[in-house]
Amino acid sequence: MVSLWSEQLSHLQHEGIINGFVLITPQGPSEIITGPFVEECEQGISPALQQLVKPFYSVGPAPTTYDIWGTKLFVINQTDSYLVAISKQRRSGILAINLPSGVLLAAFDKAVQPTVALTAVQQACATAFAGASPSSCR
Repeated sequence: MVSLWSEQLSHLQHEGIINGFVLITPQGPSEIITGPFVEECEQGISPALQQLVKPFYSVGPAPTTYDIWGTKLFVINQTDSYLVAISKQRRSGILAINLPSGVLLAAFDKAVQPTVALTAVQQACATAFAGASPSSCR
């Protein structure tokens, strides 16, 4: 069954704003997994993705870098609600957005500015998770 959140994010993927997404819930990854997250979730949640999700569920300082897809990503913006990390040459990036149902991860590439990707995904979340307050996506 396709849900509204996956439809919204599939639309962003079709537009080239993101190139993949997955929702990580307490029960594990969502049924709908696209792009580079498919391989990362083949056997559950990879250690790299666990590290991205962990700051939203633990106390203490969050990492400033993440190693994923053979690339070191540097955190350029982080709040209690989201984080944005990009590679040194901005060839790739990842967003993690803390939602009531889990942590949404979305990947983007160098053709998209991080702020554009973040804004688009936050708007999609606000629409798709309308039962939650829009601020929970920001």
